[in-house]
Amino acid sequence: AWAAALHVPSSRCWILVGCSAIFEVRFVLMLLVLLPRRVSWLESGVTATGMLVLPAGAVYLAARRGLPLMLSDIIGGSFYVIGSFLNTMSEIQRHRWKRKHADQLYTGGLFSVMRHVNYTGEGLLFLGWA
Repeated sequence: AWAAALHVPSSRCWILVGCSAIFEVRFVLMLLVLLPRRVSWLESGVTATGMLVLPAGAVYLAARRGLPLMLSDIIGGSFYVIGSFLNTMSEIQRHRWKRKHADQLYTGGLFSVMRHVNYTGEGLLFLGWA
């Protein structure tokens, strides 16, 4: 009760803030390092700023509702972690391989399991946010 009176953010808020920070670091890494084309700092900044809207909205809504952690949060968090891993790891694997084989289609690593594992990971990540 005292936490609510002092407006201390809930565990859910802190988890979402952590996930937001991880998402932003991943996103900037993707833009500046892993993409095959060079992305300007302006494009990176504008895109990363735009991508703050979703996480910031999630944290805001979680803070307003003030609900305790539930099973749905654990399931959503699992989707977020698995999706982040699939997306990031597959892009890192492809990036390393493409340095030596720039004009070839990468079908190794996680891409040997499914063709668009990076997009599957992104979909799971955002499903976890929902």
